[in-house]
Amino acid sequence: TATSILSVTSAMPDHMISGFLRAPARVGAFSGGDLAVADSSMGAIIYMPAAGGTPTGMLNVPGVSGTAVDWADRLLVGTPSGAAVLDRLGNLVFNLVPPSPFGEVTDVAVDLQGQRYVVLYGQPGRVILFDSTGTVALGLGSNGTGTDQFQSACAVAVSPTGQILVGD
Repeated sequence: TATSILSVTSAMPDHMISGFLRAPARVGAFSGGDLAVADSSMGAIIYMPAAGGTPTGMLNVPGVSGTAVDWADRLLVGTPSGAAVLDRLGNLVFNLVPPSPFGEVTDVAVDLQGQRYVVLYGQPGRVILFDSTGTVALGLGSNGTGTDQFQSACAVAVSPTGQILVGD
């Protein structure tokens, strides 16, 4: 299969971007090809066709810091108050509750193969993995300069082989 890279800014003409998106931060793709774009400035997730055009909907999520789409086409959403899994209409499926309070969620990602949710708490440099039901599976990292420590963790992603990648 061929891999293609699509940036939000290349999917839509500039005049449409300025009309709809203010500060797109993260993007997730639904199985049908539509996009969920987290726009922190708007405090919303904007639904857009991947081929470009007019947004098809908006989900108000104050303080949204990240979004990803899981294996069941549900949204993983990070906000200052935590992370949650929502259906496409914005209804709560379940909250992802860490074993202890870690502060604001900096970013989120989904492991499609392992069916895990990944939540980054940037201030303490902590990554928490949750299983498909929202149960804590593993915690990694801390602040510092040593092995498995982060100085300014700001982004998280999952490789196709399931490796957790942290931008520091």
